[in-house]
Amino acid sequence: MKPTRTLLLALLCTGLSTQAQVYISGQISSPKSNSIQFTAEFQEDTEQPFIAQVDKSGQFRTTIPLETASYFELQHHDEVTTLFLEPGDSLNIQMSTKKFDESLKYTGRGAANNTYLAVEFLEFGDYDNGKQPYFLQIQTLPSKYELMEAKSLALAAMQKEKELLNKFKNELSPSFYQYRSLEIEYTWKNVLMGMPTFKAYYAERKGESFLKSSIPKAYYDFIDTAQLENLQALKIGHYHEFIEEVIYFKAEENMAFTDNSTLYFQNVVNTAEQLLGPGLTRSTFILEMIDELGYELDPAVFQPYLSEYATSKDASVAQRANTLREKFERMAKGVVLPPLFAFDTKGNQVALNSLVGKVVYLDLWASWCMPCIQEFPKSKILQETYAANPDVVFVYLSLDEEEDAWKKALKKHKLDGYNLFLPGFKQALPQYFSVNSIPRYILIGKKGEIIHASAPRPGSDKIRELINQALETK
Repeated sequence: MKPTRTLLLALLCTGLSTQAQVYISGQISSPKSNSIQFTAEFQEDTEQPFIAQVDKSGQFRTTIPLETASYFELQHHDEVTTLFLEPGDSLNIQMSTKKFDESLKYTGRGAANNTYLAVEFLEFGDYDNGKQPYFLQIQTLPSKYELMEAKSLALAAMQKEKELLNKFKNELSPSFYQYRSLEIEYTWKNVLMGMPTFKAYYAERKGESFLKSSIPKAYYDFIDTAQLENLQALKIGHYHEFIEEVIYFKAEENMAFTDNSTLYFQNVVNTAEQLLGPGLTRSTFILEMIDELGYELDPAVFQPYLSEYATSKDASVAQRANTLREKFERMAKGVVLPPLFAFDTKGNQVALNSLVGKVVYLDLWASWCMPCIQEFPKSKILQETYAANPDVVFVYLSLDEEEDAWKKALKKHKLDGYNLFLPGFKQALPQYFSVNSIPRYILIGKKGEIIHASAPRPGSDKIRELINQALETK
């Protein structure tokens, strides 16, 4: 099973404050290795996953200390499934590697929640068997239908998921039922927020134009600004993503286009202050906006917010503010990069600092990322601009989980340049740059120093200006 729940924002930990235990035991038929790994969804990279050893008969057990309910990833070799664990759960898992997803059977406390997740995956998320989870539907619906029809289909898909959830309602823990119900709602609202962008992408591929002004006003009637704050949804990552998208949308609706990052930041903050009360939702949003836009801003613009929130009574807000402060110090202009590595097409490990002496334009992408692929023609034009200059290197770094998917995409898109690979976002290089979405572009100077940790896209005039300035630097 592939994970179907990719939350882009940190989970706000509220709820139980006393440490409790989760007991997990079970048996796996035809094991592929001698261990099973359990990883919390928002576990820090410095933290080790919980490991259950598999004995000769396939039996395993482990204990996980847990303060608040959380999703966990269970991984055995190349098999993966999602668990929802609550403090005090005592879960027994029976499974087989021969038909992994179909074989999952749960008993004990917490069984109903996880049985539902297994059924939900087989019903809606098993894209290896022809199903399309939400993160694929957001891309495919606008390619086949006009926006209003695509919206109706998305809402119908949301309703089907809610109907399945309601069939299990009496068996599920009340907290999980509420959590998952809100998660479904905000997941699909985010699909609706994203579909116009993909509609524009498909129109461009066909050589057609798509104007935002052509979107019917009725399309956005799922946004209720009077009900934007939902205290019950504060732990839902997709809720915070929705808040973010709505505020950006409203800010851009009420201002003329500007490429001045400071003006844009101030306008978005003003919009957030108009739509959100002075509480946790607002502070979380502003910190997320600093995370996204901070690369473009003079630190003096956002440091007052970080200083204010660093002393917040809410521990999650204070921690987030301090983490951002450290992040922007680590990725500040002029900082020389530590040794960071990736793999070339022959499987050789390559150090990024082996390119010292060159100006490096690093393009982080993946075969499944349509916005990444959309930029390739513009990237090739940018490469041609500097084709005669050996001091400029274009590096395409794929973050595909599977190496085969990367190599197939290389052939399909005919990417010339320096092609490198790392299996996913949790490797040292993307972690150093806090990469949580792609495409992402990074400009590195001749001394191996950071020029721009979130550089302009290849079609931008600004990137040519930055490259030319870097070439002139001695």
